[in-house]
Parts: sequence; C-alpha cells; structure tokens
Amino acid sequence: MIPLPGYDEGIARAPLLFLLGAVFTALALGDRGMSPSAAGAAASLMCLGILLLFSGRRPARFLSYCLALFFLAFFCSLFSLWRVQSFSVSRGRVLDGGEVILERPWGSSRVAVVDGGSGRYLLRLRPDQSVMEGETLTFAGEAVPFRARGDSSFREDLY
Repeated sequence: MIPLPGYDEGIARAPLLFLLGAVFTALALGDRGMSPSAAGAAASLMCLGILLLFSGRRPARFLSYCLALFFLAFFCSLFSLWRVQSFSVSRGRVLDGGEVILERPWGSSRVAVVDGGSGRYLLRLRPDQSVMEGETLTFAGEAVPFRARGDSSFREDLY
C-alpha cells in the first residue's frame, strides 16, 4: 500500500478540523433531542476516535495533545449547545415597539426584523403591506417560535 502524502500527519496538518467536527456533531445530536452533556461527550469521543484513526505518526506528546483536544472539544460542544438552546422564545402576548432593521420578502408574504425594547422580532406582514428600514413601529401580537413545516422544504426553524 502506498501512503498518501500528509495522511499520517492528521493532527499536525489541521488540528481545528477535529474540534469543528466535534462541535458540528454535538449540534446535530442536540438537534435530534440528545441532552447537551451526552451530545458533548459523544462528539468528543468521536473527535478522539477520528484523531487516533487519522494520525499515523504519534510523537512523544501525542497523548497529552489528544487529551487536551478531547476536553477542548467537549467544552466547546457544551458551550455551542448552550448558546443554541438559550435562544428560546417565551410564548405569549407581546406589546412592544422598535426600529425596523431589515425588511424582505418571505415566501408569499413579507417580513420585517424589528429591534424592539425586549429583543428582536420577526414580524410577518401581508404582501400588500410594506415598511421601510429605519422606520419605528409599535406592534402587538402572539410570540411563537419558528417551527418545522411538513408541507414545505424550507425549514424556517433552522433559518
């Protein structure tokens, strides 16, 4: 078997690739309903396994470097999952106002992103309504989180 150039230098060539792989894996597992600590541990173990698999040469400090990368992957995965899950919308009636920072078409309607006093809101507008960016609006309505719709390929909950 002919070795590929750079194949046996896995961690030396791209150490952050293993870390980013663990973070993306943890986010995917967290999206599927796994708890943050279990998703972080599974992603870190995956990082360690791929690291050992793709590193042919193992210098003297390889084990300590692998353990450091393992723990860094675990904590980065936990932090990423915590940040993603901390963006939750409290359901209920909202009465707020603020400046329109973005206005765009959204499917068959239009939307405006408003930087309100209690946070940013995405307001759905009728197609015949339009607002200008920089305008100040007062709005009232029901705050609901984005949801995955089965009748469309567009996943607004991921957007």
